[in-house]
Amino acid sequence: MHYHGNQTVISYRVGDTSILERPSLLTETPTAVFARKIDFGPRSQPLTVQVAQLDDRSSSLATLSPTA
Repeated sequence: MHYHGNQTVISYRVGDTSILERPSLLTETPTAVFARKIDFGPRSQPLTVQVAQLDDRSSSLATLSPTA
């Protein structure tokens, strides 16, 4: 883990793939949202990413517009 300006960057590997992850809290929406920007390095095999798991019917996912 390291810092890039005021952002925290988590660095790790999955197999031979380098991954950089930047968590953030988006407060521009009516409800604050935890977000993660994930950058995948070069890889020799495809990767599958599970971004959420809903355990009950009362849970839901919302889609936000990407930011530049």
